[in-house]
Amino acid sequence: MRLILVLLVSVSLGKLAYIYNPELGVNLLLFLFIIFGALPYIALVVRSNYFRNKIKSWAENNNVEVLDIKNANLFKGRLRWRVSDIQDVFLLRGRDAEYWIACGSWFLGSFKCELKIYKETDGHLKVIFTS
Repeated sequence: MRLILVLLVSVSLGKLAYIYNPELGVNLLLFLFIIFGALPYIALVVRSNYFRNKIKSWAENNNVEVLDIKNANLFKGRLRWRVSDIQDVFLLRGRDAEYWIACGSWFLGSFKCELKIYKETDGHLKVIFTS
């Protein structure tokens, strides 16, 4: 969904620029698609360790005993319909509960240093922390 939105915005702005200057329009279309379409996927891989350390720091500050932190990017787990394709998703298993963490923003992905932490209670996810 996000990639289609990026494509539509890139083509629309490229068309507007093409009316003004044909060479600028084509270049703008390509530039926008690369910046907002491809680079967030690269940032996802590069920033994964940064987010893992940020999650560990959050767990220490909130007295959550970490048993396991697993990256769930491929299937997104319980957050499948709440995150975009370029957000990093982790499953943190604590002694008392499971926490699902969405890293980055919906549109910019890992370029934004945001965490949204959900705690699973009674089969439902509840947001307990947002940065």
